[in-house]
Amino acid sequence: MKVVIRVDSSHPMGSGHLVRCRTLAEELRLRGADVRFICRDHPGNLVHLLTRSAFSVTVLPGPPLCESTAEDYTQWLGVSSETDAAETIEALEGEIPDWLIVDHYGLDRSWQEKLRPQVNKILVIDDLANRPHDCDVLLDQNYQLPNHSYEKLVPNDCQLLLGCHYALLSPEYWQYRQTLASRNGKLERVLIFLGGTDPQNITG
Repeated sequence: MKVVIRVDSSHPMGSGHLVRCRTLAEELRLRGADVRFICRDHPGNLVHLLTRSAFSVTVLPGPPLCESTAEDYTQWLGVSSETDAAETIEALEGEIPDWLIVDHYGLDRSWQEKLRPQVNKILVIDDLANRPHDCDVLLDQNYQLPNHSYEKLVPNDCQLLLGCHYALLSPEYWQYRQTLASRNGKLERVLIFLGGTDPQNITG
């Protein structure tokens, strides 16, 4: 099975999208899949984490300098949706993968429709439920997500994988959990992880 993953990372985006896609890719590779990535050369990207894990990565040209913020998802691509779709198709080099996995807040149905003829199946990873998608499977790992969140946003035959039991966590979390002592009484300490970047200085 051939799988291509389209995901980005940068200072505004953080590391979460790329890291969870790497986790999925590592599991797919263990199951015999041939997985490669397509990523744009954004400032602060973490493509080296993928190459360090021995994944093939096609790096798309970096975007023009622009003021992208953590909240302005539409600017996360750095280029137009049409340009990104054309460059992604070119990066496929005529190969028709069994699955295209897309994890990007800046991409929606218009982009996916352009890629549809180039792939067999599309899996979208999303957390926002704020835009339409053309996909065969949609994964949203948010806690207590209402079943109707993606109503009218995906095709009627799209398979929805909703809720935290689909969370793309690396095996280390499970291993560490086995070593934790049982807790009784009041919860006193909580660790909040912000995805590798803190552009709004929430921790300041």
